[in-house]
Amino acid sequence: MRHLKDLAGRLTPSGWKRPVISWKVYQQDDNYDCDVLQQFKAMREAGEDSPLRTRGLTRSPEGKFEFDAIYDRTAGSVLDHSQ
Repeated sequence: MRHLKDLAGRLTPSGWKRPVISWKVYQQDDNYDCDVLQQFKAMREAGEDSPLRTRGLTRSPEGKFEFDAIYDRTAGSVLDHSQ
């Protein structure tokens, strides 16, 4: 029941400042130029500091996802659940 109250609070204008879903796309540095997200205009035109670019188009070394998962650094783990 508590989870429903949390969700309901986030669906009101006062809760819009907090993210409901956190996300990140993991890509290796060498992705063989096979980045489907770069085909979307919004992604290509996103500013340097835009979440679209920083969470969707950033490349990382091989093993970054595994490292983040082991040390609880995945996108979902950085949400502030205290509110």
